[in-house]
Amino acid sequence: MPSQTTARVASPEVASVHWFALADLADPASRDSHLWRRGSISRSFPCIRLEGRTIWGLTYRIVTRFIHGGGAILAGRNLPQLSYD
Repeated sequence: MPSQTTARVASPEVASVHWFALADLADPASRDSHLWRRGSISRSFPCIRLEGRTIWGLTYRIVTRFIHGGGAILAGRNLPQLSYD
């Protein structure tokens, strides 16, 4: 897709839209943990951090499963198995 392509949000559930290279999404160095808090409850979730953005939750699961299902081939990476917990 041309880098000038504008992404548009089609749902009020989407906070923002960003373009990232598959190689960057597949890079193990971009893996981190996201701490979610609600009241007195906190929980750590796996995430991808790129360009000051955090990809976690359902989006993280979709992206990592895509990468391991063939996107890693496109990105030229041989990735270790990820945990989806």
